[in-house]
Amino acid sequence: MIQGITTLLPLLNKAINLVPDKNKLHQQKADLEKELVKALVDVDKEQAKINREDAKATGSLSWIQRLWRPTLAWVCVIAFAFQFLVIPITTWYGAVTNNPIDLPTLPSDVLMTTLFALLGLTGARSFEKLKKINK
Repeated sequence: MIQGITTLLPLLNKAINLVPDKNKLHQQKADLEKELVKALVDVDKEQAKINREDAKATGSLSWIQRLWRPTLAWVCVIAFAFQFLVIPITTWYGAVTNNPIDLPTLPSDVLMTTLFALLGLTGARSFEKLKKINK
């Protein structure tokens, strides 16, 4: 909606400039700007209402919205621990006791992709906090 309004502004300015009376011209421009500001404020108010309702609706599930990064980090830590600690130690123990144990392995490329994505998100969030972009 806002993009549509902003694309119409040059056209509206041309239409307003056709008004012969300069006082009327300035008044119409001021009225148009006032209406545009009111429309933008209305959009912001509606978005605030949506945000409030979303916060109410999630209620007990709000921890998911707040803690998804740390949860993903812990999942990544557990997966790395399994892949690089549990599997080698278990395989070694099976070889020593002459009782081979085959555990499933996790694809390392997927683990690394997840790790780098998580580190990138953490870096972006740290940058936001440093610049005070978001609370």
